[in-house]
Amino acid sequence: MPTVPTTFVPQVTPSGGGDIGDFAAPPVQPMQNYTPEQVQQFGRAMTQAGNVAYSAGVAIQDAIDEAETKASDVAFLQQANEIMRGQNGFLKMKGAQAKNAFQATQDALAQAGQQAMDRLQNETQRRMFQNVLSRNMMTFQTQASSHYDTEAVEYDREASRSRAMSYVGLSVESYKNRGKVGSDGLPSDEYVTDLAVAINEIRSVGRLNGYVEDSPQMKDLERSVYSTWTAGVAERLADDKDYDEALALVDNMRAADKLPADVAKKLRDGLEANQRREMVTELTGSIRWSGSLETPSGSANFAELVKGGRYEQDKDGLQVIGARNSVVSSPTSATVKSIDGTTVVLSARGDREIVLTNVDPSRMLAVGMEIPRGHTLGYVGGENQTDDGLYPVGYSVIRNGERIDPRAVNSLQEDWNESAEKPKTLTEALNIAARINDDQLRRDVQANLRTVYGQEEQLQRDQYNDNLASVENQLASGVSMADIPKAQWAELKPVHREQLMKAQQIRDDERVLNELYTNPSLLTPEYLSKNEGSLSLQTKQRLRGLLNSPEKLYAVTVDATQVNETMINNGFRHLINPQSTDMEAVQQSILLRATIERDINTDQRRLKRELDRDEKQTIIDSALMTYGRTRKTQRFLGFDYLWPDVDETGLLSTMTREQLGGVSAGTEVVRYGNTEIPIEKYYEIRDKLENAGGRIPSTREIFSYFMQAKP
Repeated sequence: MPTVPTTFVPQVTPSGGGDIGDFAAPPVQPMQNYTPEQVQQFGRAMTQAGNVAYSAGVAIQDAIDEAETKASDVAFLQQANEIMRGQNGFLKMKGAQAKNAFQATQDALAQAGQQAMDRLQNETQRRMFQNVLSRNMMTFQTQASSHYDTEAVEYDREASRSRAMSYVGLSVESYKNRGKVGSDGLPSDEYVTDLAVAINEIRSVGRLNGYVEDSPQMKDLERSVYSTWTAGVAERLADDKDYDEALALVDNMRAADKLPADVAKKLRDGLEANQRREMVTELTGSIRWSGSLETPSGSANFAELVKGGRYEQDKDGLQVIGARNSVVSSPTSATVKSIDGTTVVLSARGDREIVLTNVDPSRMLAVGMEIPRGHTLGYVGGENQTDDGLYPVGYSVIRNGERIDPRAVNSLQEDWNESAEKPKTLTEALNIAARINDDQLRRDVQANLRTVYGQEEQLQRDQYNDNLASVENQLASGVSMADIPKAQWAELKPVHREQLMKAQQIRDDERVLNELYTNPSLLTPEYLSKNEGSLSLQTKQRLRGLLNSPEKLYAVTVDATQVNETMINNGFRHLINPQSTDMEAVQQSILLRATIERDINTDQRRLKRELDRDEKQTIIDSALMTYGRTRKTQRFLGFDYLWPDVDETGLLSTMTREQLGGVSAGTEVVRYGNTEIPIEKYYEIRDKLENAGGRIPSTREIFSYFMQAKP
């Protein structure tokens, strides 16, 4: 009980004491004892106050616990969302990455929850957070599990599909080794095993998709593998030109319901198209080079029976001669029909049966075994040794019940054509192709022959023209004809050799005439002897005639000197003595001087006297003026197609119409200034004016008449 303070109780003075005298208390009621009631009231007040304080404390603590719990929940949610949806979050992972990260994600979520729990201060907060954490953790784990299931199944599905395709590839590659036998003597066809693995893997894909075994969906998946495998094997067989086996494979897979009809048709159409294209190419080449109809793609592409063996004909067919124990290989894909001692019989596609004798069969060979082309059948036996120490293997092929020459197994012909020869012309090649029975194939081969022969002819023409141009360029650059390589010269046609020789003679004539135009005094017996071998007969004869007429040579020398002086005075020094390699300048110089000499001679004939120096100067000046005008339009003065030569009255003139016998009428023209006259028209006007005036008209007169007569 609380002690009541004494200050809260009244006090009196004892009797007989004090100065005041005795204190007489007023009459009052006897005093009552209130202590127990006060205590009860106080206790009730304190209890009430404690309850109020406790309630306030509880409320405050509850608020604190709730705030801490919420803070931990927020922290967990932030961390969990980062784990699940962050930049590298689990929900963004695919395939194997998601599959491999699943457990780590679960552990990370649990760790995040524990960290959020550890930050709480009392058990009340932890109990409150536990409920919230359980609910949120379940949500995230469900999301992770769902994503894992999706990605893991997809990963497993793709992994199985990928493995299936990988084993299809292995099976395709190992198919060429089919028929091999292992060291245990049992078949070791790896392609069968690899293909079986591929089928099992694709079935795993079906199971992951929820397909029931043997359901249509599962069958479709299996057909997709068989389709890829068949296409791959058929392509390898086509590469080996074994189209027969490729087509048979497609047909067999379709018959076994392992290929959809549309896939089988597409594969067969592609194989047949490629086979026909290869046959056209092979037949074209065979006809061109041997005159035969060989087409490995159109047969089973029979291989060599004994490598390096020698073929000999005998009464029973063909023998292949080889060394003892040499390998005997199957010439084509076939089935072993029988083995009887040293005789092996094979059954091949196309109703063909192959009979081989004197073959020591391999211990690994068995009746009924399917073997590929090139498979070892055995070894050359020891029967009937030849004079050179070798042994024959009998080789017979029966097709459609008829025995054929084994050398013709890759040919469209039934028998080997001993007399076949390489065709010399396109016509001969087309006649050989005419033996092809298939109409469309025959037309295709003949069309290809025309194309190939045409291309070769064009190539030969191009090569010939290049060679001709090379010779022409060498001669034009100053190389003598004797220095042209003999092989290069020999390839030219006679007509072109003749033309080049004439052209070279013309260049030599131009060189000599240009020298003599510049300095006629050079014409001496020694000069003529030095150049005689390169000059035309006509030029040599006329130069000899000029040597025998000193007075003409003197006159020409004087005229040449006057022309040279005029050229120097008028800026035409480059035409006085041009380099022999500058054929354009040489021709311009000759044509210019020929025009001057012709006009001087024409006027002298007309006047029947020698022109004086001033009269000649007028003609020279006129010619140079005309030349200057025509050079602006890049034309040569005078006659582009008339060859300057010597006549009786002067050193140089023009060739007569008879000397131009090689010029084609209607194609050549005579140019003077900017005017052109067809050469026939030119001579027509010249004859007309000469008959009318009794003299040879000048070039100006001929062209003036032509211009006036033009409509």
